[in-house]
Amino acid sequence: MKVGKIIIIVLGIVIVFVLVVLIAGLQSLLRKPEFVITQTVFTDNKGYPSIKFVFKTERYPLTFKLFTQEGELVDQAVASSGETVKYLSLTGLGYKKNLKGPKAFIIKVYCVSEEVYSGNIEVKGIDPKLTWDADSLETQIDTFGISIKTIKFKVKNEGDTPLYINVLSEDFKCYLDGERLATSVEDTVIMPGEEALIKVSPALAWISHDKLNLKHTIEIDIAGSKLTYEIQPLSPRIQIVQLNYKLLFGNTVSLESLSVTIENTWSLPIDANWAEITINAEKSSYSLNEEVKIKPNETAEVTYKLLLITANKGETVTVKVKLGTTEAVKQIPIS
Repeated sequence: MKVGKIIIIVLGIVIVFVLVVLIAGLQSLLRKPEFVITQTVFTDNKGYPSIKFVFKTERYPLTFKLFTQEGELVDQAVASSGETVKYLSLTGLGYKKNLKGPKAFIIKVYCVSEEVYSGNIEVKGIDPKLTWDADSLETQIDTFGISIKTIKFKVKNEGDTPLYINVLSEDFKCYLDGERLATSVEDTVIMPGEEALIKVSPALAWISHDKLNLKHTIEIDIAGSKLTYEIQPLSPRIQIVQLNYKLLFGNTVSLESLSVTIENTWSLPIDANWAEITINAEKSSYSLNEEVKIKPNETAEVTYKLLLITANKGETVTVKVKLGTTEAVKQIPIS
């Protein structure tokens, strides 16, 4: 009998203990789990402009959901047991897509079906600031004009989300005299507060030598932030030094060569072949014994070999040399 009573007492204690445990567990399940976001950072996550959440929680799994202010779902992610960091894309499926703000989002976090967190997120978005590099242009000069090989400039991202620069982005454009250029550019991500040197290689960015008397404009446009480089009209200083000629027969002389001094006051090299020479209002053909390129702030004396041009003794010929906007004219008597 005593044994039976002992058994009943022990069973009663076990039942009470189990009930206490069950009630405590039930209360824990019914109580809203503790969840705290300890840090939020705007960053790049595998090519997506994202918000990084660092958090602490009592329970898993957790579902993070990012909404627009209108309630449209932008992105969602599930945190499994042990995870303390989660990323949500600010542009949904928009890979390497720039976020142009300001914009506002709503973040909600659920444990199973219970909402454990809700908050607002304000985003400034990208804010590119463009400046020219010390060596902004790399050009190739030839007899026919100027070919622009490389355009270099710096971009600082003063926004709070990553700035993506690539050839496929509609946020990156390059123009020459208002015409958009096909370009190649290295795929670049500029994080908030950082700066990068960008090198652009345009295709077929060419200016004919007979258009160098005009101003030409290169424009870079990144998400509406613009940078302009102006190539001013070519205006060198020209001096006609000497006209050399020799007697052919009778009173007829052959105009052999013309010596000209050219001072380059321009920002780019000058090819001496760009000059247009006229004698007595007729355009004259010429050749150069060697290639002559005159660097900025340099002066060169160039001798043009004239081809099949004659005059008469006692005649005064009018020689004109035109290069860009500059015209040098000289009256030369043939004695």
